[in-house]
Amino acid sequence: MRKLVFGVLTLLGFALAQDVGELGLKIQSAKFQDVSDRKAYASLFAYVRTSPVSKVGLEIGNANMESEIFVCGFSFCNLDIDYTPIEINFKLDARGRGYENFAVGLGAGVSFNILQYEVYRNGVRVAEKNKNLIGWQIFGNGRYFFTPARSNFNAFMGVELKYQWVDSFTESSGKVELSNTRIGLELGVLF
Repeated sequence: MRKLVFGVLTLLGFALAQDVGELGLKIQSAKFQDVSDRKAYASLFAYVRTSPVSKVGLEIGNANMESEIFVCGFSFCNLDIDYTPIEINFKLDARGRGYENFAVGLGAGVSFNILQYEVYRNGVRVAEKNKNLIGWQIFGNGRYFFTPARSNFNAFMGVELKYQWVDSFTESSGKVELSNTRIGLELGVLF
């Protein structure tokens, strides 16, 4: 965890020193493959500009959920999951001519997904476990900037749609899929 915090602070420090950073918060609704209803998902993100139209960055999020009931042995099981993905993303941003307060972006990346979960069999907790899974994601967003494009500090609000594939895992002879689709708002600043 210390390395993760150090990495975020280093990325933010580099962005501040170069005057090419992006920092923000996302509040989204996530639909996980083996979870019947949508879940709240929140994340923090930080990016640095690598060219006039491209950025590389880090995003850390979290969601809590309960998996579907599945057969494990001779009874039924479900999982209470705390899901934390750490994403490294590359994205392209473009503003339209004559519409400098609007921008669209496309991106992709890889993720390291940390699961902490409890196994329940017939309603009784029988185990507490951790797993680390690899994944990748693709996404697109649209943004509205509240200040002119050439200002030093530019606040924005946007909408993002993201698909994340996550490696499945087996628990008590039941396969669990946490690939997900997320959609929601993002708020942030360019500086």
